[in-house]
Amino acid sequence: MFVERLSEQFGLSCLKKDNEGVCPFPPNKGSGYIRSSIFSNGIEIIEINGILTSSMQIPVTTGKKFLLRMIFNMRWAANYTDSKGEKHKLGQFDSIVNTQSKNQECWYKLDTNEPVSLFIVELDIDNLKKKFHSIDFEDDNKIINLLNSFQKQNFVFSKDKYTLSLHDLILKFNKTNYTGKMRYVYQEVKSTEIIIERFNQLLDDLEGNERSIERKVILRSIEEAAISISTKLDNLGTIKEIAKSAGLSQQTLQEGFKRQFGFSVNQFIADLRLNRAIELLDNSSLNMSEITYKLGLNSKSYFSKIFKEKFGLAPFEYRKLVKTNRNEIFTKIS
Repeated sequence: MFVERLSEQFGLSCLKKDNEGVCPFPPNKGSGYIRSSIFSNGIEIIEINGILTSSMQIPVTTGKKFLLRMIFNMRWAANYTDSKGEKHKLGQFDSIVNTQSKNQECWYKLDTNEPVSLFIVELDIDNLKKKFHSIDFEDDNKIINLLNSFQKQNFVFSKDKYTLSLHDLILKFNKTNYTGKMRYVYQEVKSTEIIIERFNQLLDDLEGNERSIERKVILRSIEEAAISISTKLDNLGTIKEIAKSAGLSQQTLQEGFKRQFGFSVNQFIADLRLNRAIELLDNSSLNMSEITYKLGLNSKSYFSKIFKEKFGLAPFEYRKLVKTNRNEIFTKIS
C-alpha cells in the first residue's frame, strides 16, 4: 500500500482500516493527508489533500510491476516528474496518463504555500487486463488493445484536460456514508467507472479525425459552460446568456448537456444546487438563509421544499443526522 511505504519513509504513523490507509503530512511540511485505497485487480486510489508550509517531494516506486498511472489535478497546482525524468506542471482539471516500468521511480513535487488536491489511480496492467478479460464484450475490446499497446510501447505519456463527467465521478468516490464491505463495493464500482471514462477519453483523442476534433471543441465549450455555472451559482444569467458566453447556440448547449451529463441545463443547475447544498450543510456553519443565498435561490422555503423532494429530509434534519451519524474513520481522515 502506497501510504505504508510513505509512512515508513517519513517516520509517521499510518492509520489502517479495511482496504484503506492514511497518513498525515509531516508536521514540518504543513497540514493535510495522503490516503490510499486498494481494490481488486491491481487498482489503487491515492488522494493527496492539504496545504503546505514548505515544499515536499513524494517518490513513487513500482517494484516488480508495470504500472499505468492516471493523475487528476482537482484544484490549484502541482508538479510531476515522469519515469523518464521529465518534469510536468499540472493546472486545475489537468490529467496525466503515464506508464512506469519495473523498478523505475517517479516524483510528485508539491510547492510551498500552495494547496494541493490530487486524485491518482494506479493500475497494475497485467492484473487489470484480467478484470476486462473476464467480461464478455460483444464488440472488439478496445481497452484491452489499448493496455497491450501501452506495454508494447513501454513508455506512454499523455497530458490533457479531463472532462467534467470525470470530475463528478471523482467527487462521488468519497460521497458515501457506507461503511465496511458496502463502502468497499461502492468505491470499487466508482474507481472502475473513473478508469473506463478516462480510457474512453484517451480512445477518443487517438481517433484524431475531424468529427472527433469538432466534438472535442464543442465538448470543451460545454465543460467551460458547466464550470462557469458551478462558479457563478449564486448569480446565474439566463440560459441564452450562458450559451452566448460559451459561444454556442441554446440548442447546441442543451444537446451538449444532455450528452455529457444526461441533464438539460436547468436540470444540471438544479442538481448542482442540491449537491452544493449537501457540501455546505456538511462542511460549513452557514445558516439556512446564508446557504439559500449561496445557492442563488430567493426563497428559504423553496430551498427546503426541493431539498426534501430530492433527499427525503429537510435541510436542517439532514445536518442534524450527519452530525449524529458521521462515520468515524471518515471523520478522522477527511
